[in-house]
Amino acid sequence: MGYPNVELLGFRVDGLGLTTTKDRVEAFKKLKFPARLKDLETYIGSVTVGAQLH
Repeated sequence: MGYPNVELLGFRVDGLGLTTTKDRVEAFKKLKFPARLKDLETYIGSVTVGAQLH
């Protein structure tokens, strides 16, 4: 019944939980290190949200 897994907001959701999609991992790999403090805060916030979901 239903789907075995679904991609939602950059994550794959299945019966075992959440996993990060390959596209999202590649996007993070391509990010350049932030040059300004505000950019660093944004980067850390993005990484933190991703880590909390795992």
